[in-house]
Amino acid sequence: MAAKNPSPGGALQAVFLFDEADVYLPAPGSSHEGPMESLLKRARSAGVGLFLATQSPGDLDYRCRDQVLTWLVVG
Repeated sequence: MAAKNPSPGGALQAVFLFDEADVYLPAPGSSHEGPMESLLKRARSAGVGLFLATQSPGDLDYRCRDQVLTWLVVG
């Protein structure tokens, strides 16, 4: 749907929550780009927000961390 109706002026159309996001992202040294990494790169232009929750943010692949614009750390 987002491909047919791109977000006007970058308006947010949907938000998805991925709990324990470190499970969905490929480990450093993986030879292929995983689907979550591809989604992180493409979602913003389609008006889709991603909320990644994890207890271990250091376990997220460093290439994916570069795609994150806002961090919320709760102790």
